[in-house]
Amino acid sequence: MDSFTDTNVPIAYSFTLEPFNIKANSIFNMYHNIYWSNNVKMEYDYVFDEKLGYLSEYFLDLRSCLLDKDYVEVSLTKLLSFLDKNYSNDIKKRIKTSLHRFWDIYVNNKYPTKNDVLEAIQYFLIDLEHETFEKKKKWISKVKLTPERKEKYENIYNQLLKKHAVHKTDAIIALDAHNFNLISKDKINFITFDGDFYNAICQIEEFSFNEILGLSDFS
Repeated sequence: MDSFTDTNVPIAYSFTLEPFNIKANSIFNMYHNIYWSNNVKMEYDYVFDEKLGYLSEYFLDLRSCLLDKDYVEVSLTKLLSFLDKNYSNDIKKRIKTSLHRFWDIYVNNKYPTKNDVLEAIQYFLIDLEHETFEKKKKWISKVKLTPERKEKYENIYNQLLKKHAVHKTDAIIALDAHNFNLISKDKINFITFDGDFYNAICQIEEFSFNEILGLSDFS
């Protein structure tokens, strides 16, 4: 079975600190053919660069703060507090879940010293500059671009997607997937990690995907 993925799947695959990284890895290995549209690719490139930027900024700022202090008690709570005090609500929302993954993967110590955390930050920043781009390269080398969609499907967009309050960018992606599903030899699976998006498109009978899959469908 082939699949068409929403943008959040390749983003989760590319970044180790994404909460759903393991699920995205499972999808990458599960499907022989994975598709995305040019709209998904453009959004992925934008989100990838944005995420890379704010993760780098946060951890470089955190490292500078720790180096300035002779002694500091370090914990996940302290890292979250540093985030709350120094960043906007939008950035806080984007980074907060990543900090739990950072602590579990790179620190993995119940009572770490300042040097333990500085070392963890250094390892993470190296991975961010190398492993993240390697994962991006692997995804792009595997995924296949769908033909450009010419049909607008105005009835589905105006009467159904808007009715279910689907954001415009998500609606465009859903229609790209729908169009590809119609021209494919076999029905495809549509995959998204966005719960609201998943719930909305599951209610639209005009979408004839083989399956619409969300977070709960992957371990």
